Amino acid sequence: VLELKNVQMKYRRYRFGRVIKEFKALDKLNLSVGKGQIFGFLGPNGAGKTTTIKCLTGILDCDDGDIYINGKNIKTEAFNIKNTIGFLPEQVGLYGRLTPMETLEFYGGFYNINKKELEIKSEKLLKTLGLAKEANKPVNEFSLGMRKRLALASALLHEPEILILDEPTSGLDPRGVKALRSVLLDLNSKGLTILLSSHVLSEIQEICTHV
Repeated sequence: VLELKNVQMKYRRYRFGRVIKEFKALDKLNLSVGKGQIFGFLGPNGAGKTTTIKCLTGILDCDDGDIYINGKNIKTEAFNIKNTIGFLPEQVGLYGRLTPMETLEFYGGFYNINKKELEIKSEKLLKTLGLAKEANKPVNEFSLGMRKRLALASALLHEPEILILDEPTSGLDPRGVKALRSVLLDLNSKGLTILLSSHVLSEIQEICTHV
């Protein structure tokens, strides 16, 4: 489903238009994720996990190497690839004045989902993620755990083939971690491939099939 070949990425610091410092974040990274896996992507803070994910999702262009998702190269087929990816970043950004239903309606507009189908999908996702009772409350009244679950619902609206999570349990209390873990295991049992980036070994041990 996902393959990285010799991926390299450098960050550069400029002064007066000239490079004064380079930092190599990814150095010929190779990895592959098989269909149906929950793949744990481990590393300490600063190891390059988030940089890798930004390259995978097309937010950053890597300096060298190739990234394939379902056999398609992200350099040449970025638009088609992004339609098959669900992404939950570590820092969740949502519009506080919108309700969960309005939030999903907004994000659903990016995927050309018709209004009736979008309504059905939104109601189902909110129920699955335990947010049905809060469907008409403004997001700025939500806890971090509730916001992460709503962001996850947004990432699942278009029924992606692979779900990419960057430190999904960061900032969650034990109850929130357990709830999120349960949802991810259920999604995986239905065939969703998941790449989960973390530095928490116990969390990876609980959920991942491959590391």
